[in-house]
Amino acid sequence: MYYDENDANILIGEAAVEGGDYHGEFQKVNSVVMDERCGVSAVAFDLHEELVWVGNQGGHVTSFYGQTMEKYTSFKVHPTEEIRAIVPFDEVMLFLSQTQLRGQIRRGLPSFNHVSENMQAMQCMISTDPARVLMGGHQNQMIEYDLPTQREIRLMHLPNESTCAILRAQHQNRYILAGDPSGHICLMDNRTLKVEHGIDAHNGSLSDFDVHGNLMVTCGFSARQGNLSVDRFIKVYDIRALRAMAPIQLSIDPLLLRFLPSFSSRIAAVSSNGQMEILETQAVSQANICIYQVASSPSAQSTSFDVSSSCHHMSFGDSSGYVTLFSAPNTSMFNVYSRETEFPDPPPEPVNIENSFLAQIPLYYGTTELLSDWPPELTERIYRKTPPINQTILNSMKMVGTIGYAPNPGLFRRNQVTYKMNEYKQTWRTNIVGWMETSSIRINMTSSIGVSGVGNFLRVFRMVPEASALGLILNDNMKNKGCLLRIIQNWNRFILHHIEGELGKQGDPISKLFAMKQENMNRCTKCGREEKKQSTVLLSNLLYSSDGNGKRLKFIELLQRSLCPEQTTPAWCERCEKYQPTFQCRVPTALPPILSLNTCLDNTHDFQQWKSGLEASLKSETVMSTGLKPCRYGRACNRADCKFWHEDSENNGAAGVTEFDQNPDFQVSWLPTDLQIVLEESSVRVIEATTENSDYELFAVVVFVKDENEEKCNVASIVKINGEWNLFNDFMVRQIKTIEAISCNPKWKIPAIVYYRKKQLPPPPTPIKNKIPMEVFKHNAKQKYKTLTRDEHLQLVALDAEFVTLGQEETELRSDGKLATIKPQQLSVARVTVIRENGSPLMDDYVSTQEVIVDYLTKFSGIQPGDLDANYSSKNVTSLKIVYSKLCYMIEQGVKFVGHGINNDFRVINLVVPADQIIDTVTLFHFPNQRMVSLRFLAWHYLGMNIQTEVHDSLEDARAALYLYRKYEELKKKGKLEKSLEEMYEKGKKLNWKVQA
Repeated sequence: MYYDENDANILIGEAAVEGGDYHGEFQKVNSVVMDERCGVSAVAFDLHEELVWVGNQGGHVTSFYGQTMEKYTSFKVHPTEEIRAIVPFDEVMLFLSQTQLRGQIRRGLPSFNHVSENMQAMQCMISTDPARVLMGGHQNQMIEYDLPTQREIRLMHLPNESTCAILRAQHQNRYILAGDPSGHICLMDNRTLKVEHGIDAHNGSLSDFDVHGNLMVTCGFSARQGNLSVDRFIKVYDIRALRAMAPIQLSIDPLLLRFLPSFSSRIAAVSSNGQMEILETQAVSQANICIYQVASSPSAQSTSFDVSSSCHHMSFGDSSGYVTLFSAPNTSMFNVYSRETEFPDPPPEPVNIENSFLAQIPLYYGTTELLSDWPPELTERIYRKTPPINQTILNSMKMVGTIGYAPNPGLFRRNQVTYKMNEYKQTWRTNIVGWMETSSIRINMTSSIGVSGVGNFLRVFRMVPEASALGLILNDNMKNKGCLLRIIQNWNRFILHHIEGELGKQGDPISKLFAMKQENMNRCTKCGREEKKQSTVLLSNLLYSSDGNGKRLKFIELLQRSLCPEQTTPAWCERCEKYQPTFQCRVPTALPPILSLNTCLDNTHDFQQWKSGLEASLKSETVMSTGLKPCRYGRACNRADCKFWHEDSENNGAAGVTEFDQNPDFQVSWLPTDLQIVLEESSVRVIEATTENSDYELFAVVVFVKDENEEKCNVASIVKINGEWNLFNDFMVRQIKTIEAISCNPKWKIPAIVYYRKKQLPPPPTPIKNKIPMEVFKHNAKQKYKTLTRDEHLQLVALDAEFVTLGQEETELRSDGKLATIKPQQLSVARVTVIRENGSPLMDDYVSTQEVIVDYLTKFSGIQPGDLDANYSSKNVTSLKIVYSKLCYMIEQGVKFVGHGINNDFRVINLVVPADQIIDTVTLFHFPNQRMVSLRFLAWHYLGMNIQTEVHDSLEDARAALYLYRKYEELKKKGKLEKSLEEMYEKGKKLNWKVQA
């Protein structure tokens, strides 16, 4: 270690360290010599396996494995010519010499050998495609070679009789860079390979250059007084702006350059005398220059250099035939993800026949038959017939091209669940849910076609008054999101009543499963006047008495009291014509197949009653002493956090300790597994029965789970499937014992919903087929277009949608300087326009919303404030449900939709449309690896239309997309599509993709 005149800390590899105890950023790991003592001409890390490939000046190639540099393969590529470039592919390695391209597999076997009259002085090559390679050299022409067909597919001539000695690719961008020995660098289009720009890097000669992102660095020579002298600095260029940046001073004479891939601002430069310097491209406050001696000896010259894809390893080749590997400490992999390297099998060890198994003895290969040989009829190659597809799948299959899609009939095992899916649960279909299990616990909000996303479900859900009244609407900014125990019970009530109400007359499936008929009787205690009426309920609430404190509370008594409640309350008597004490009661007259019960333990009073009953049911009913000192104030102590013992106190400190407090895993069996419910004339009797004589069996429980501080809580479902109890806790599903399903603990496990079902359930009803009628297109007074008629058959329409912002995007700045999206931008559909095939509008609906609009995006949507208000707007404002119904009707009819960026429109609208019904003009007028072209430029170039001049209009955009599709069909029919696209891209680049007035 030494210091220069500017006090810059300069580290010089192992040569400057006494005792070889230097631990820098990179350390010398190994150094090996080639088979033939010729200078190394090319070094390359394998991108797929842990190998380093080295070619020498004698045409020999050797590969080394891992950091140990163990020799893997070694073979001759050319008898006299040196190896000038090595490029790894997935299945083959390519080696380039002066007049030959050789392909060999990694085990050393030759794959192909290409020689051409166009290959006279080849020097470099790079991969431009997973199956193509581009070659250049000290000649005026470049060659593009296709590996699958093993032939030259294109020959390009460089301008001004220049040559190509170095090739580099700008990854994930548009340029391929070719360096001429004279110092000129050409920037070529990666698709057409046409030269678009040029940079004169050095006026003498170009030694090496590299590119990363938009930065290019070069090193070379300058002509001074008729001689070439090394430029002891690195030139930096911004490719995007095509301008030179401030050069970087070096301490060595650079010959080779490489970017360190994981550090975009760092460069490794190697000099001809074997020194490497790592430097920053950005200005730093304190210089820290690292110099390493990488050549094997002071007399050897560095000839080749490469960096691994993980940027933790660097290999160097020199003129003495040595290959040196430098690695970062504590790293072992050349690539981030490497596949296993295939090694030859070790030679078999000699077998002792007397002390070995029969399977270890090598098989005898001869002409005579063995006793273990199978007869010929058992070894014939015959066709094994494919098992037939289940007829249920074939009946429901929908063909999209040559691929058929069908819902899983539940006859096979899913790979996410370990239990069998057959006879899992009977299902009943409705028109607003795809299917609903009999447990009413899991509901899948899907349909067969036109699936709406969860975002729009929540938007519609917020508009339901009952949901808001039951406290089911939770905002993201609400700190206290309410009691989850109350929410899950309210959801059970809401979903049952709402589905039955939405179905109307078709709600029989819900009524047949959950409806309990009962008779309500009101009797005046003064005049004796009785009034009876029939009613139906879909679920029942458990009712707790106020006088049961400390009394053991049995579930069957509680259920009997809840099914047949009685109370006396003041009510209006028609005979007495005034309020009188009235006796009220409800008596079930018909029991449902599924008995749904809300435990109502979200109420503090009811929870204390239930908890006291559980504690009273414990065997050790007395309060256990904890050995604490008694409180000096006794019963008069009013401190809530008192730590001393109190007599007959339940709320202070550790006064009353039960088994629930001492053992958190302790649970009390509270729910009976089998019940017998007997209906009598004016009452009901509930009996805890055995499995043989019971009417109802427990088959599902929803439990509320919380921690001690009640900061974290969860809801889990326990369901009986095929006689086994299974716990559904988020993504975790496992089998549990029966005792765990029927037990509870007031500290952490509280039942919320309980389901009993009859032993014999009714057969499932016929599935409901819900088709959207054409009446959704009924005429509105504000409509300015012709509505859809029954005689009109739609085949093709053009669609465009405009959106407004309901919530801005929220981002945060990470420690690495990058922006991370915390909450994405929330868009809402505001206008949907559909154009017929003849150009006339079919629908142009503005969508009203009750949510707060943050930004109308008027410049891009054309929506003005007030356009979405049905009371004041002059537009055809309708609801989101009507818009969905119209779109889903067209989807069901198989109508094809044309639009520009229509895939994105349907994604934001949250409708899933079959791919064969979508025609996106963005993809129709697009070349691979090129930019997407805007609708405005396409309409101007192909149609001569000047659209979107001030604001966007969905009618204008949809009509332009329709005309563009017709233009596409016309060009495709004439065979001029590809040529037209090339002309369009060339014109767009010249005009910078701006429409000319």
